[in-house]
Amino acid sequence: MSVLVHKHYKEPYPNETLKSEFDVTEQIYRTTEIYGINATYKWVRGHQDKHTAYDDLPLEAQLNVDADKFAGDFQIAKGKFRPMIFLLPNCDAMLSIRGISITSNYRRQLIRAYVEPEYIQYLQYRFSWSNEIIEVIAWKCLSLAIQRIDRDVLITKVCNDLLPTAETLYKMRYQHHDTCILCHNQETRDHIIRCKSMSRIKWRQKYICDPRKRLDKMETEFAISETLSTAIAEWLETGEVDVSKYPIKYANAILSQERIGWRHFFAGKISQEWSKLHDNSTHITEGKKRDGYMWGAAVVEITLRHFIQLWELRNEEVHGKTVQQQERTRKTKLSIDARKLNELKDKARPVDMGLFHNDIEAFLDQSTAQTIASFISSHRKAIANSVQKHKEAAIIGATSVVQWIRGWRDNGKVIERMHARQRKALLETDGRKKERRRLQRTTSGRQKSIVGFMSLMAVAY
Repeated sequence: MSVLVHKHYKEPYPNETLKSEFDVTEQIYRTTEIYGINATYKWVRGHQDKHTAYDDLPLEAQLNVDADKFAGDFQIAKGKFRPMIFLLPNCDAMLSIRGISITSNYRRQLIRAYVEPEYIQYLQYRFSWSNEIIEVIAWKCLSLAIQRIDRDVLITKVCNDLLPTAETLYKMRYQHHDTCILCHNQETRDHIIRCKSMSRIKWRQKYICDPRKRLDKMETEFAISETLSTAIAEWLETGEVDVSKYPIKYANAILSQERIGWRHFFAGKISQEWSKLHDNSTHITEGKKRDGYMWGAAVVEITLRHFIQLWELRNEEVHGKTVQQQERTRKTKLSIDARKLNELKDKARPVDMGLFHNDIEAFLDQSTAQTIASFISSHRKAIANSVQKHKEAAIIGATSVVQWIRGWRDNGKVIERMHARQRKALLETDGRKKERRRLQRTTSGRQKSIVGFMSLMAVAY
């Protein structure tokens, strides 16, 4: 605890001032010092009543629970949103970002202040969202839902429409088709959700039922739950939602979600109008009514969890469930690319024949998926360069020296040695070029981290 540490020095060190809630702990210490209060301090873990009955807790823990309750009751009855807090007498300065006081997690908040505007601008550019659409999205609900799901990488791809679907992989030339393995239509992210295959139909049925159950447990007004579930089901079935079919009371929520895009509902971007409907509902519950943003976070969470299940189902259907099935599937796909690469043999320079396999089928049969992948990644660039150079030489009319050597007698070993040397030179040259390009990217043209910027500022002053 900061107050305990403070007993060993008079003036706070700079690092101490950056600790969470420094203004409060410093004021406590100075008050006890000025008035000569012989105080003792002890840290007590909060919220222990979540796992242990209140009556079974020690006195310090009970007092901690009581303090939390009184603070919560005051905030509900008389509390107000105060983005700027008052400076306490013993805190001479405070960090403020966009009119909001920051009292903890300074590094994270500074990074967030820099990154968030850039990220929002990227979303607006990519999805053609206006400022009004950005403001109507329930970002707080999305933030809370993400914290409850421990799948950081996959959540990032889902929320930003970055999943490696067949369409994406085809555009990036990682595979030779962009079709769904089940129905052979183009596999986009939306198609994965709305595919007509039996496994996807079962997923949609389960997805529609589970949010209903979750909303019922949260004692949501039936009309709100029914409207939201029906609208989602209609979009999944037809790709659009007819607002005229629903009560006028819910028109704003449906239309605002339409402006965001119903497809983005599955990326956690729901309208704040849904939360407002819950806040304004008159449904009487036995317990405490959940706040609208907490209700919205539950909707986003269950949607994202079901989408993750769908993506994992899709991967099992594409790649197989067992390790053996996945190996066979991957080898089949890589073999197609390896054959196409080896077919360029006739278009490459004769001196580069060492890059190719004389019997590609034998190589594929004897190799694992990883071996084939290594062959493709290490030879693709070199073969492409060889084809290009041979094309340029053909235009000029040059003749390769290998064509003359092939006329000699007993020249097999000579050709083989030339192939080996040329292959090694090509691959090593290509590797050095990649390394130089990587170094150039890391040393120039990259935005410096805000942490590094702040460090430079500290040194300068």
